[in-house]
Amino acid sequence: MSAASKPISFVPCPPPAPEQRVQRNAAPPEEGQRASRYTLPTGLESTSPVGYRTRIPLSAAEAEEIAPLFALERPTAFVGGEALTEQALFEECSLGVLTSRQSTNFRGHKQVSFGPEDSALLAVLLKQLKYLEAPVLDEAQATHIVLTRPYRTPFTLLLTFVGHLPLLSLLTVPWRALRKRFAHADDIPSVGYLQHLHLGILADAMERAAVIASEGKRQAQIFQAPFSSQARRSENSALIKLFHRKMGLSTKDQSQGWRIGLVAQVGEVEQPIPISAKTCRKLGANMMAFRSERIQPGVNADDKAPAQYHNRQDMDVPEELAYMAGRAAYNSFAHWTSCDREDAKDLMLMERVDVLTDGGRERLRGIRQELSDITDRLIARFPLWADLPTGRSFTRNAARGRKAFALAGQRIYIGGLDKDAVAAAQIDGALAVQALGAAASRGAQYCEIAGLVDLPEDCDLLTGTCLMAGP
Repeated sequence: MSAASKPISFVPCPPPAPEQRVQRNAAPPEEGQRASRYTLPTGLESTSPVGYRTRIPLSAAEAEEIAPLFALERPTAFVGGEALTEQALFEECSLGVLTSRQSTNFRGHKQVSFGPEDSALLAVLLKQLKYLEAPVLDEAQATHIVLTRPYRTPFTLLLTFVGHLPLLSLLTVPWRALRKRFAHADDIPSVGYLQHLHLGILADAMERAAVIASEGKRQAQIFQAPFSSQARRSENSALIKLFHRKMGLSTKDQSQGWRIGLVAQVGEVEQPIPISAKTCRKLGANMMAFRSERIQPGVNADDKAPAQYHNRQDMDVPEELAYMAGRAAYNSFAHWTSCDREDAKDLMLMERVDVLTDGGRERLRGIRQELSDITDRLIARFPLWADLPTGRSFTRNAARGRKAFALAGQRIYIGGLDKDAVAAAQIDGALAVQALGAAASRGAQYCEIAGLVDLPEDCDLLTGTCLMAGP
């Protein structure tokens, strides 16, 4: 555990009353039945191998084994070892990618992996980079280079048409589209932050995945700081070009905005993390089962949702659990920015909206109304010359976004950063945003795992977390 981190313990979440307990009972769709978000995929050819799978209960002893993963310290040395098998490589990479789940369909990451010999050559390049946040280690068994690109989804396509004057939009919309395509400009600044948030989420997931998939034998040394901002990339440009050449990054990829987001060295450590193989398999299965939960049972379920999603579950989340989730988040922010943990508390701005406290429900309704009003203005001012020929598909999609940003839940945490405070702390702004994504992800995953401790067999909790980032 690093000096910046504090120890974590899992606080069980009391289950609902017996008469309110339900299970997902998810299964592949029957013959002739259409697959949905409530069914399991029928095979790996599915575009999403993560479905609504049953949670696997964890004992208090198993939770105690898992706790150190939420306060990991960086490895100080690798001890060599045999080259990773294809199975081990697949498990570590897939677990990292699939557990850094996103509440959007952003396809913004690519990964290129290298074996021991290439890792030795890449270590020589890494050691020459400026702004390294940790020592570059020798004897890595693998090196993963993750590429990232600007945040682009169907939602950002919608934003291309937003905010223009009625008549001038015939000129300003194409101009903005060209700037987005060739200069990688963002419609609004906060959209640019999303690229960094998702990269931070992935980094935090990759670090835990290396430990879980290897049953504690391997760890990852992850570098983000040399590649975080344009200024830092410029200072490291000559070395980054050598990385591009090693990866075979094409001119076309670069023109589409792909760039290095992080580099992860993976290797065996002299003192493995003390976690059993059985606990690792159970934890990995649960992490693959988690997905962004936008449904609060009995509150905002779709009409087509199975019956159990329409039944309300009363729960009392212990304050100690919320406290530990916050501790995990602060651990993460300090870990990825290399700042003091107490400074992390000052830099991360957090607001909690709790519907069970005085004024909480009114505050939540006020936020929802503000979001609804913004959507109304967007629809009212949308250029008709673009919306009408498509059968108003743009404004219909905007209206559907009301539910996605409805903020359903008992407790909602809103996080952010003060740009001036981050600059005063001499932390790169882009790196701070990545650390904020990692912190939100780690805190959310702590809550999900805490919900598995001493979970009754008749209660596959429908509650969960929805991790969202938006402009």
